[in-house]
Amino acid sequence: MDKINNLMDKLLKLVPGGYYGLLSMVIGVIFTFLSYLLVPGYNMIESFISVLGISPGLAAPLFNIGFILTGITVIPFLVYLGRSLTQEKINEKIKKFAIKISIIGAISISLVGCFPHYTLLLGIIHIFFATIFFFCELIFCTIYSILIWIDSRFSKMQTIIGFAVSGVFIFFIFTGWPISEWMVFFAIVFWVIENSIYFLYKKI
Repeated sequence: MDKINNLMDKLLKLVPGGYYGLLSMVIGVIFTFLSYLLVPGYNMIESFISVLGISPGLAAPLFNIGFILTGITVIPFLVYLGRSLTQEKINEKIKKFAIKISIIGAISISLVGCFPHYTLLLGIIHIFFATIFFFCELIFCTIYSILIWIDSRFSKMQTIIGFAVSGVFIFFIFTGWPISEWMVFFAIVFWVIENSIYFLYKKI
């Protein structure tokens, strides 16, 4: 754990955390959008997003590589978000738990890209890591939103946005619809970009 913390220290000293958030989402959106364009007739209402990861041609490798890179590059940003909460009223144990759970979620989304469900076994592994991702990021987003409500340096709008994103996660978990999974994708992209810009602008 000390080695990981030291690595995060070096990365965040090298580049402000908000830029890692922006980079991760740019990678995710570009690779996913290119994959989407390469699959004729793909329908967001009828098909889950991971279908792109087993599509013919370049669509699958683009999608899977994008998810792998996004999961890796977003980790410094997630650590940065947690570390930004420094007021004494913030419970350190809860904060550290939130950071750890967010990292597990980020690693899981990379592993989703590593295990596209071409076969039954790969499908089981794929769904396993996808499930871990959804629940980990739901937990992190909810805890983080509560903690920034406590921290007076942050706008209450940040909490409202965070709870809205958590709501999208819950909506997908309960419906299991392809379109609601896409809603999760867009909600995450918006949440990370919005937080990245907010933190860079406020220089927190």
